[in-house]
Amino acid sequence: MYLVGLSLFIGFLVWSTFLSGSPADYMDIPSLIIILAFSIPMLMASGLLRDFLRGFKIMGQKENTFSTIELKKTREAVSLMIKLLLLSGILGTMIGILAILINPAYKLWPNIAVSLITLVYSLFLVFILLPIKSRVNAILFTKD
Repeated sequence: MYLVGLSLFIGFLVWSTFLSGSPADYMDIPSLIIILAFSIPMLMASGLLRDFLRGFKIMGQKENTFSTIELKKTREAVSLMIKLLLLSGILGTMIGILAILINPAYKLWPNIAVSLITLVYSLFLVFILLPIKSRVNAILFTKD
């Protein structure tokens, strides 16, 4: 069901980008790299990368095969990643805006749009992770 919901979400996202312009206007690989380069190393530093990846396995299973401790660690890892993604999106946006303000030769509005896309990407990734966190929470509630 997660894949169906995720597919619908991505479909509506693509459709909404067509309504406001071209999907190509929303493509900026450096912004995506900034978000992942800030978030993933911090998740690795916390020692929760394996627990985070377990969340995707949980979404693909019909029956829970994990212990309560593993589920709690997964919930913590997903929560941390959500926070890291939001913070990296804000940080990427702030770096982009500061670069524009430091060099006034840039075209203002197109570059502000590019600097804001990091925040859009981070919100998109958070949308993908929220169902995982909710599913883990639901399994934990039924175990108690």
